[in-house]
Amino acid sequence: MDSKFEKELRCEDEKEVFVAKQKIEKYFKAYGKYEKDGAKFQLGFANSIMLTISESECRHPRIYCQIITDVFGNALKPECAPKYWINYVNNLTNFHYHLVSKKQYAMASQIYHYICEFPNSKLQNDNVCMTIVYLYCTHLHSLTKRPEALGELINVVENLKNIFEEMLERNKTHNFQYKDVLRKTMMYLFPNSTLARLNQLFSNLSRCKVADMLIALFKLNAKQRLPLPPMEEIREHCQYVIETLSKFFLFDVVDSFQSQLSLYLLECSCQDIRLQTQKSIAEIFLQLYEYLKLVCAKKPIEGFEAAVTKCCNRFKELFEMHSKNLMDHSWFKDVLVFLSTIHTQMQNTAVFANFWRQMTMISSYSALLNLLLDSMKLAPCISSETKLNTITCCQSLRKHVIINFANTALSTFVLYCQNVKDEPTEELVQNDLVLIDKQQ
Repeated sequence: MDSKFEKELRCEDEKEVFVAKQKIEKYFKAYGKYEKDGAKFQLGFANSIMLTISESECRHPRIYCQIITDVFGNALKPECAPKYWINYVNNLTNFHYHLVSKKQYAMASQIYHYICEFPNSKLQNDNVCMTIVYLYCTHLHSLTKRPEALGELINVVENLKNIFEEMLERNKTHNFQYKDVLRKTMMYLFPNSTLARLNQLFSNLSRCKVADMLIALFKLNAKQRLPLPPMEEIREHCQYVIETLSKFFLFDVVDSFQSQLSLYLLECSCQDIRLQTQKSIAEIFLQLYEYLKLVCAKKPIEGFEAAVTKCCNRFKELFEMHSKNLMDHSWFKDVLVFLSTIHTQMQNTAVFANFWRQMTMISSYSALLNLLLDSMKLAPCISSETKLNTITCCQSLRKHVIINFANTALSTFVLYCQNVKDEPTEELVQNDLVLIDKQQ
């Protein structure tokens, strides 16, 4: 008999498959009786059976689940043979995916809870960690359209938060490294390469739980200890962070929750050692964070307008210092697109009411208009190859961004006229006229 039980487990007759299950249980118990390496033999045997199950196209899912949860159960010891365990988890994840794709949700839940119930020893290396994250995310997607599964959906979000925190701890204690954890996890959560389904995905959950889970991911990405990668990889990482920030803002109607997530990601990213290696990157990311803190603040800030003026002027200084050397870098081009997105969304005075309510002085409006003008001057370097190019109304992203900056300046001037009682100064009017000329 084949130790993988391939023929028996793939048989069309369910009775024969059930007989195979009984034989597998007998073999499994027999392996466990070895005084030396019994747990290792059991795990190796379970791994071979799991491979067969994962390749059996869910012919007999009920019996397969019984083999996994009842026969193997919690008897497996991941630490006794990490190589076997890694393969076991990979095949288990494939089986779970097939269950979800065939809408066998009850059995998919059994597999999800089965892997959850293992102690943290299940996290044997960085690849296993990411595989389990993938399984959790797959299971999350299977629950979102099922109102009766709300309790389990909450459980998945909480377990994602917990595994991110444990992964960070394993980075410190076992040197596990997750170079692309942000990119991969966001892809698992939002496989259509957009965050537009964020509200749909978590519509039945408290935003606090969703935020806690995502913040745990952001902290893992930023605070893990990694060897310093090549500069090209650092720039790619910068670009992906900007892409993710932009996606949080790219909703038809942005709300404060989405903008707060963007702020959390920026706050964590400013602690990312990869973004501290080059002065220009570190300074621009820090300035984005300082600016977004003002834009997204939920409560009034003491000295707000002086802070806005200082922040806008600091952008001007950084652009003058670094832009000449950064014009050809994709991440810097995306920073300009992101600034355009931010200021477009800021025109939603309901979401950003706290920001505009505190803008009462000519100096702060003048500084904001100067920031828009300085950004517009750099916008010709923008390439249509950027992944932030989601427009359909213009053939040229470059022109679209330039016009966006100009339109935003006009809207800002209108808000100035509404919010500031004093007559506009010559400097403010001149800034606005320059922007209008640029638009034309």
